[in-house]
Amino acid sequence: MNFNTAALIAVLSFNCLLAGAADITGGVFDSTTKKPLPGATLIIVGTNLGAVTDENGRYAIQDIDPGVYVLEISSLGFKRITREIRLEKKTSRIRIDFSLEESVAELDAIIVRGESEASVIEQEPIRVSAIDTKELRIQSIGAADVLKTTTGVVVRRSGGLGSTADVQLNGLSGQAVRIFYDGMPLEFLGGGFDLTNLPVSVIERVEVYKGVVPINIGTDALAGAINIVPKSLYTDLVEASYQFGSFNTHMASIIANKKISDRFAVSLNAFHNFSDNDFQMEGIPNKTVVDSIPDRFGNGFQLVFEDVPIDNARRFNNRHRSTFGELGIHLRDMNWADELSLYTTYSTRFDEDQHGFRIDAVAVGDANRSSNGFTHRLKYTKALFNNKLRFKYHGVFAHGEQSAEDASLFEYNWFGEVINELDELAGEISGSATRITVDRLSQAHRINTTYEFSNNHAIKFSNFYSRLEIEGEDELGLRVDIGGELIDPNEFPSTLITNISGLEWNGKWLKNQKLNTILFGKYYYYDANATDVQSTVRTDNLQLRTVNEETLGYGAGIKYSFTDDLFIRASFESAYRLPTDLELFGNFLGVFPNYEIRPEQSDNFNVGINWKKRCKNNFFIKTSINGFLINTEDLIWAQPFGQEGSRFENNRDTQTLGLEWSTEIRPDQYSRLVINITDQERTYQGFEASSQSQGATFIGTAFPNTPFFFYNLQLALGAKSLRQIYPNIQLYASLFHTQEFSITDIPANGDPLPQNLIPTQDEVNVGLGYTTDNEKLSSSVQVNNVLNSFDLFDNFRIPKPNRNIQLKITYKLL
Repeated sequence: MNFNTAALIAVLSFNCLLAGAADITGGVFDSTTKKPLPGATLIIVGTNLGAVTDENGRYAIQDIDPGVYVLEISSLGFKRITREIRLEKKTSRIRIDFSLEESVAELDAIIVRGESEASVIEQEPIRVSAIDTKELRIQSIGAADVLKTTTGVVVRRSGGLGSTADVQLNGLSGQAVRIFYDGMPLEFLGGGFDLTNLPVSVIERVEVYKGVVPINIGTDALAGAINIVPKSLYTDLVEASYQFGSFNTHMASIIANKKISDRFAVSLNAFHNFSDNDFQMEGIPNKTVVDSIPDRFGNGFQLVFEDVPIDNARRFNNRHRSTFGELGIHLRDMNWADELSLYTTYSTRFDEDQHGFRIDAVAVGDANRSSNGFTHRLKYTKALFNNKLRFKYHGVFAHGEQSAEDASLFEYNWFGEVINELDELAGEISGSATRITVDRLSQAHRINTTYEFSNNHAIKFSNFYSRLEIEGEDELGLRVDIGGELIDPNEFPSTLITNISGLEWNGKWLKNQKLNTILFGKYYYYDANATDVQSTVRTDNLQLRTVNEETLGYGAGIKYSFTDDLFIRASFESAYRLPTDLELFGNFLGVFPNYEIRPEQSDNFNVGINWKKRCKNNFFIKTSINGFLINTEDLIWAQPFGQEGSRFENNRDTQTLGLEWSTEIRPDQYSRLVINITDQERTYQGFEASSQSQGATFIGTAFPNTPFFFYNLQLALGAKSLRQIYPNIQLYASLFHTQEFSITDIPANGDPLPQNLIPTQDEVNVGLGYTTDNEKLSSSVQVNNVLNSFDLFDNFRIPKPNRNIQLKITYKLL
């Protein structure tokens, strides 16, 4: 950020401080039961000011200029009321409570332009960024692109639409960052969808928990967690979206809800994606081709083609196809349940694999992966004792099938041409031919209970239990001799049971609840059972391995509010990450099991300051500065094992230190500018005793494949910001900058090889959107990688798609 930008922000902030304004706070209640009404909306008529009540029915509308206003209060199933309020110049804060009467009449849809639920979540004592997708739905992006717009988050893929994604949060990646959909880990939802194919149209918001993960959302995580919240369905709605563009990309989605009665509704949430992903790549290494050609005497001689990089390569085995459909039945306001929702989901996907985890000189031309499965979900909530005791249950039962084929008789170059024909089937990625199918039967159950002793103190209990059973068959893979019979080791079932419990206490202190505290503890347990084929001593004796371990974690958070606009907070957690089924059991495709592996452990420290201000003429600004320190021990890392394989081991410790700055400026309700900057370093601090001598030269050096300085800018400029004209046109743009870093280890005082460096890169995307005044129709055209840079890379130096165009149309039928 240059001096001029900083000066502009400072001037705007100073102007805000000069503007006097008042706040209105209070609660909204049911006039009959006296229970608080969460989700009620309050709007100051004729302005864009308003609020939504929290789970305790409380609200706050801030920065209101002196004057006489009409306040409108409404909640689904209750009569709407209006009240006149008068704010004098000397008024700084007033409290008003409202009671609503139940109504059988259907309420009209309300547009809320106040503090969103995402903004409320961001003010918790623990550090969390909540991204409201309402303003992003016009854009041609998905869940992974939404994540990229916050601080400290890097999302890297292995190709285009649907490709494998690695999410890095506060310098940590992989399984250290847990990803949830509607509060449930993605791995328990059938495997048919993930961050890379989930369209923004079906997302309400994305919550990013950094460092410390609360007990009500977290399982086991080190760096934090990401929770994708699906779009809420409370009124009749039918919304369809279709996107198409370069590389034969098509994305269609529909979200619908029908209210049958005041207490019964049905819903549909579905999408279908397809893309050839055949984008161009430059600088691809070329394999030296050696061929045998007979001379005139019949003797063969070797012909060697010159090895030069390929500048016009195009992916030819990179197709993606995914389909997701979810039907829901919803009951509300029953005597025995406040809400009961049943979901049935079917998902399927197919991906061609163009390469392994890095771009090689030989292209992959025949490998592919697929998955499909059914998932059933149950959500239940009930409040008792005047809403003091709240109970929530979320359960998932899933049966999925995953398959992978890596078997070919050919070697291909990057033009899709056969350069070598093999004598027998071989694996293009793993080395050994495989055609494997794996059944995954899983279940997960989460219980959250909250009891409020008073308006200022509450205790929470959470328990997450999961069970995963894996069984497969590989018709081309490894066989072991058991009593003279060759057996496929994948046929032996493996089970993994985990249980994470948490107890949390929330307290609010001092006048106007200026001080908020959280104190919590977590209990981790896992039990793994598998047949250990590798340790079989006699061919007629199979050894059953059972591994279980338990441990405790704890954490705390504190927040102090100087004013409603300015607060500081700090948090700490001693957290654990349990081994996954792959790390424990292997996959018989080059990854060997390791039953001695230990959970990862980290100590996470976070501290930050946050300020926001709403000024006259709807000008709004908010900014935050946050620092973090993460010490990680027993890092789980893949190491070479055997002739061609690898296995996961605990063999290194790291430290991550970082600083983040984020600022959002809204000159009016139609435009915004967001700036996010992250400066971090992750370094080696130690190695396991067996590798200490070898790792001594790496102590204090940078951890590989980890960006250390990056920022992003998001700009949206509405036509109504310039002139009050129809239609509503919006110009939006984004810039993602990443400074040069190495994808491999660099010894102290050493230099990285050029082919292992990811150069400094700037990705620029621009778009133009159009929305009708009634917001029923919206469309956009978006150009990604406008500069058409071929120096843009993703995970492990995999090229990003070159310049491409995406068009999107969304229509609300109801």
